[in-house]
Amino acid sequence: MTMLYHFIDFMTPNLSPDTKAILLLCSSWGKKDNTLKPLTLTEYNKLTDWLRQKELRPSNLFDSDAHFKNPSFPFESSRFSSLLNRGGIMAVELERWLNTGGWVISRADEEYPQRLKQTLGKNAPPLFFGIGTRYFLSTGGVALVGSRDISEEGQEATQRISMGCAERQITVISGGARGVDQTAMQSALEAGGKVIGILANDLARTSVTRICRDYIEGEKLVLLSPFHPNARFQVWNAMARNKVIYGLSDAAVIISSSDGKGGTWEGATENFRKWHIPLFVRKDLSLPGNLRLIDKGAFPLPEEAYDNPDLLLSRSLNRSSSTKGKTLFD
Repeated sequence: MTMLYHFIDFMTPNLSPDTKAILLLCSSWGKKDNTLKPLTLTEYNKLTDWLRQKELRPSNLFDSDAHFKNPSFPFESSRFSSLLNRGGIMAVELERWLNTGGWVISRADEEYPQRLKQTLGKNAPPLFFGIGTRYFLSTGGVALVGSRDISEEGQEATQRISMGCAERQITVISGGARGVDQTAMQSALEAGGKVIGILANDLARTSVTRICRDYIEGEKLVLLSPFHPNARFQVWNAMARNKVIYGLSDAAVIISSSDGKGGTWEGATENFRKWHIPLFVRKDLSLPGNLRLIDKGAFPLPEEAYDNPDLLLSRSLNRSSSTKGKTLFD
């Protein structure tokens, strides 16, 4: 076990050994940590397959470099040794995040939302950085998403559904972007509801704003991101978090979508292909994107569901609570 592992172990005693290994292998911490390329999701899944075959866990990689020299090891050994020796850089940044009340969970942790594993399988992110009460990450809810540019009618629709969710203790799940996302989250919180915000960027900065901090401390809001807390906006990160929004939800509602492009459209069509979360779309003749999504198989949003979102959950897919055939770090 390396000196730098002992350093990160000392600085972050509340993280599981497996999560510490996954952090070092899979996360990036910005400009100070750009000399090595962390594992991609595909590479991490390849590693978990190898570990399972050898009856090892991620933390066992700290034990000896001999694992990397095994002829069957699927990666270049020097890269893995270097990634696992990044403890000095990571411990300082990680301690700063944890000291704000933030947390980190990995696919190896029991606290990782099981519904994400069940819905996304190996597409579930290896890591989440988050802040706020974790227990309602696994309670399901209704995802509310849409375009950044929102009409007056779209704003009113978003507010009605969000307030209806709050009144019925249905968690609102959204992405924190300007427009529909922020309107949904704010409306639900102001009505006393619970909200999960999945952010693609600036988790650390967002979490310390006064309004977010008050709701976090009141156990009404949890923010999380599969990207490090200081990550800046990148289009592909915004696209990648869509699957998390759908994966945590029992049903999803699209208020407005561009036609054939944009994050809302891409998230919806990915859901059609892969996740199969019941998707409702507001029927608006002025929004060609919405109409095309309905043509592709989305349910038109019933008028009565605006004030009674329980109706949306009646179509939610029946998910098994079993994780048979999966290891903890899958």
